[in-house]
Amino acid sequence: GGGEGGSGGSPLTGDPVKIMNWNLHNFFDTQEDPGGEDDSISQNEYTAKLDAVVSVIQALSPDVIVFCEVENQGILDDINAALDNVYTESHISEGNDPRSIDIAALSKFPFTDVVSHLDETFVVEGTAAPEFEFTRDLLEYHFEVGSQKVALLGVHYKAKGPPDNPDKRLAE
Repeated sequence: GGGEGGSGGSPLTGDPVKIMNWNLHNFFDTQEDPGGEDDSISQNEYTAKLDAVVSVIQALSPDVIVFCEVENQGILDDINAALDNVYTESHISEGNDPRSIDIAALSKFPFTDVVSHLDETFVVEGTAAPEFEFTRDLLEYHFEVGSQKVALLGVHYKAKGPPDNPDKRLAE
C-alpha cells in the first residue's frame, strides 16, 4: 500500500505520450471530386478551417493525432506544413464511407505497422447474425515510445442519425 503509481503500488515508469483524437467534421479540400455528393469547400472556408485546426494542435501539442473525417493526404500535408512539419509520420486510409470522410493520423513516432480492418465482418457479441463491416474502417497504429510498444485504435463509429442502426453501432 501507499505506492506512488499503478495498481501494484510500484512507481510509474516510461515516457509520457500525448494522444489526441479529433473528428474534424467534413474536412474536405477545395476540389469537387467526380461522381458523388458535394465534397468541396471554398478556399476561404478551407483556410479558416485549417487555421483553426492548426491553432488547437499548437495549443495542445500532441505527440500522436488520430483524425476522423479527413478527405485526403493533401489535407494532412497542409496541417503538418502549417505546424512546421513536426510530425514525421502521416497516414490516411480510404474507408468504406462514400463521402471520403476517412480516418487519418499524424505522429512524432514512426509507425512500425498500420493495420486496416476495412474488409472484416463481425456481429453483435453473443449473436450469429447479421454480419456487419466497419462504416469507415478500424485502423491499428503501432509505434514505440522508448521500449514500450503501443497499439492505438482509430475508429469512426456509425453515426446515430438516419438511418439509425443501433445494432451496427454496438457491433462496431
